[in-house]
Amino acid sequence: NDSPQKKDEKEQRETKPPEQSTERAVEELLQRTAEKLNAEPALKDENAPKETLGQEEVAVVDYHKVALAWMGETTGDVFVQGTWDGWRQSYQLNKSERGEYSVSLMLPAGLHEYKFRIGNSWFDDELQPAVRNGFGTLNNVVKVGKGGEEEITTEELTELEENHHVTLVWEGVATDDVYVFGSWDGWRQAWKLSKSDDNEYSVFLILQCRLHQYKFRTGNTWFCDKTKPTVPNG
Repeated sequence: NDSPQKKDEKEQRETKPPEQSTERAVEELLQRTAEKLNAEPALKDENAPKETLGQEEVAVVDYHKVALAWMGETTGDVFVQGTWDGWRQSYQLNKSERGEYSVSLMLPAGLHEYKFRIGNSWFDDELQPAVRNGFGTLNNVVKVGKGGEEEITTEELTELEENHHVTLVWEGVATDDVYVFGSWDGWRQAWKLSKSDDNEYSVFLILQCRLHQYKFRTGNTWFCDKTKPTVPNG
């Protein structure tokens, strides 16, 4: 007969699970993970699908195919740029046999401003809806919906253009003219502020509907308005 100590050792050997190889353990883990993912409920097909991040619901960006076209005579290539990506990328238009230039883009739903370019010359299509931009010229506007391009109402154009109207004001004493620069055009152009009798300087601008950074300058001195929201720069 076995001693009590040998019996305990025998029982432990019998109840201990067989050792598995590392490859087998990884394979089973991947299989369990796949089964769990396949068991997750599918995203509901709603008008505005949403993803949940923590307790916050975030709308999923919806893209649709839109054709932008321009009819005219030119010897150079025609490009289009727009607010859908902050005017960063140029898209070349293809010329048809009847002389129409067009390009199809996948754009997010909403209102977008755009403009055509040949070389360094920018122009708009006079036959399409347009709003005035910060340079005093016109940008065309396209409305993107589920069916692609949709008709823009007069109220939408009016609201879009009204949202562009901005007056920047600074109160103080300066011996030279006061200018303002901003991120809306890559800090390229200086906009001169008009001075009132009570040392208030102001300028009227038409800007895109998004966040902009700006700074004032008089002579070689740059400064910001400490009464307004600020962020650290480079």
